[in-house]
Amino acid sequence: MLVFDTNVLLSTLDLFSRIVEGGQWSVVVPLPVVTELDGLSRNPSPLGDAAKAAVVYLEARIRTHALCLKIQTSRGNYLTDLLIRAEQLDFRATRGVGLSAGASADASTSGPARTMDDLILDIASFQAEHFVDRSLLLGMDGDAASTEGRTKVLLVTLDRTMRLKARARGIDAADDKELSAILGV
Repeated sequence: MLVFDTNVLLSTLDLFSRIVEGGQWSVVVPLPVVTELDGLSRNPSPLGDAAKAAVVYLEARIRTHALCLKIQTSRGNYLTDLLIRAEQLDFRATRGVGLSAGASADASTSGPARTMDDLILDIASFQAEHFVDRSLLLGMDGDAASTEGRTKVLLVTLDRTMRLKARARGIDAADDKELSAILGV
């Protein structure tokens, strides 16, 4: 399962689209990523244009590629479309209420989520804690579907600090170049 950060959709939408169109991977885009893209799309700059393109892509593919593309809220729910995508974010609430209700309260996950990055990391943690092997559903053969010793959830971000925070939580993380090398795309 691949969980994508905002900066990857802004900088390498072509890589993201090849992965989604390939249909071999479960791809999760956290709703906080969509929220960031919505905010950035209002900029009259190349960054704004890239954000608009990413939002248009997600809106077009969320239904047609529902088997492999998921938009997940910070409460652990999946959206079937992006018509209603507002979510009340309470940065004062203790983390674990929605996503990690059964998670252990260690230093890396206790306390309030302070940033959108914290919410994205919480979603990646949720995916790791509640991993369901969907490889057979996505058309992989039985031998390739074995998850023994394999990465179950990979956070894809260009943000070095976020990759370090993810690894501190026990979540594997990679940038776009590492992902391309891993997937051979």
